[in-house]
Amino acid sequence: YAVPAPEKNGYFSEALIGIQVDPDKIDLAAEEISNHEYTTWVARTTGSYDIFSWVTLPTSEELGKFLSNDLGNIDGVKKNWNLCKFKSA
Repeated sequence: YAVPAPEKNGYFSEALIGIQVDPDKIDLAAEEISNHEYTTWVARTTGSYDIFSWVTLPTSEELGKFLSNDLGNIDGVKKNWNLCKFKSA
């Protein structure tokens, strides 16, 4: 399936985020993350992280704000791990 190029729409910062969440708050955290305007997709996972999410933002500064202010304030979120995209092939 075709996926639009985020850069053509003014979004230059993308990241894959692994998120650890308190077990009793995984569903609520996943729902809150999925409702955020910058979230592309969210998946519950097994392993070291409970949730993986892909986000697309206008700038790396906005990514930093999202991680600190938005993701960091979701009830139950304990830790996150981020892989930032530098360039598409």
